Amino acid sequence: MVTVTDGLGRAQPRRIALAFAAIALLMGSLSCVRGGGEEERAPAGTATAPPETLATVAPTPSPSSAPASSTAANGRIAFTKKASYTEIFSIDSDGSGQTQLTSSITNVLNPAWSPDGTMIAFSRGNDIYVMNSDGIEVTRLTTDGSGAYHPAWSPDGLRIAFTGYYASSLNADIYVMNADGSGVIRLTTDPEYDDHPSWSPDGTRIAFRSDRTGNAHIYAMDSDGTRQARLTSSPDADSEPDWSPDGAKIVFNRKNDIYAMNVDGSDQQNLTNTYDAFDLTPAWSPDGKKIAFASCIYGGGDCEVYVMNADGGDVINVSSDPSNDDQEPAWQAVGGGGVVTPAPTSAAPAWTGTGPPPVNGETVATASGLQYIDIKVGTGASPRPGDSLYIFMDAWQRDGTVYDSTEMTFEFGGPKLIPAFDEGFATMREGGKRRLIIPADLFGVLADASNLVFPLIVDVELVDIR
Repeated sequence: MVTVTDGLGRAQPRRIALAFAAIALLMGSLSCVRGGGEEERAPAGTATAPPETLATVAPTPSPSSAPASSTAANGRIAFTKKASYTEIFSIDSDGSGQTQLTSSITNVLNPAWSPDGTMIAFSRGNDIYVMNSDGIEVTRLTTDGSGAYHPAWSPDGLRIAFTGYYASSLNADIYVMNADGSGVIRLTTDPEYDDHPSWSPDGTRIAFRSDRTGNAHIYAMDSDGTRQARLTSSPDADSEPDWSPDGAKIVFNRKNDIYAMNVDGSDQQNLTNTYDAFDLTPAWSPDGKKIAFASCIYGGGDCEVYVMNADGGDVINVSSDPSNDDQEPAWQAVGGGGVVTPAPTSAAPAWTGTGPPPVNGETVATASGLQYIDIKVGTGASPRPGDSLYIFMDAWQRDGTVYDSTEMTFEFGGPKLIPAFDEGFATMREGGKRRLIIPADLFGVLADASNLVFPLIVDVELVDIR
């Protein structure tokens, strides 16, 4: 597991893109990783799943394993809001108290609450992260960079299923990992796309979407990847399954509407039956009495988050923001059990959503004028001259303007285009994370050319020494 303080969801200003392009040209050894140039790494483990069960229904959970009802109360709804870029917000189910949780320079998608309601998993760029429910203490879970999306927590909070593009595969499969990002295992191996996992409330089954028959259908399998079975067979595309808290129903998207069915695929009911909108991404309330979903007007119109009764009645628009697209609702459980995620030993101040998120730790000032705060002390080796350092970086100007979020490699002890980098990384260990506060004279020859507002605040993570 590696951690990175979130920069999330804004395109970097052109002047900074040009500045870092200049660094790349001058240093020669710096290379951006995302999008190519890095050899793909297979996940830690792969489950051997048997051939798909060519059944149209899956076994119904036994009464002893499926809970009769949820004990959780309904909390807030997390969702994505897209204006120019996509961020995660949360809101009360009556539409009040809307709060922005992320502020970034790349789209943030697929929010998913932990069972105890204290954390949110999400995808950013090509990887999966988790953060506290207030948007701080962001932790990066996957580091392959090939693509990881649609995180879904297991009911006990110990594992996360997700959609992954791993092992040099051009298609998506379902994977599962420990909640700290370790122990990645591949559950599906079909050459077609498998995505959007959703756990049964007893943790024994996972529903997902697959187009392995040439059309998208809902499937279910045991949580180890065995007993894969098709649940739907409509000529229309089915996707985005979500298992009900009592284990009896699965809600999903079909073509333009939200449907619900029994977990064996029977009794499929259209809940929304709209004619002028696309209804998407359904999500059960923790008490099982409501369903949140997104609805988008035909022809590229506005998308809003709605809440309805479990039978499709009493539809209410809760996001009510015609100027932005609101999608992907996920409902927080309050008092629903599961493994409680430990809170940080000392909480950082609440983040306002602008500028660098607050961090805890002692500020160390060096003789050169560089300052740094260790956010996380690594446990690996320290860099040596000539080593190639693979890092994550999120950076802000003094006035809080986000200007860069990237992954890169550079030669430690090489050309001193940014003197602060060598000094800042010299006392770090692999896996560590540090905030650098860089004055203009330690930014090197680009300080004047880039028109930046100093000091720069740069959160760096030493992911790997190569």
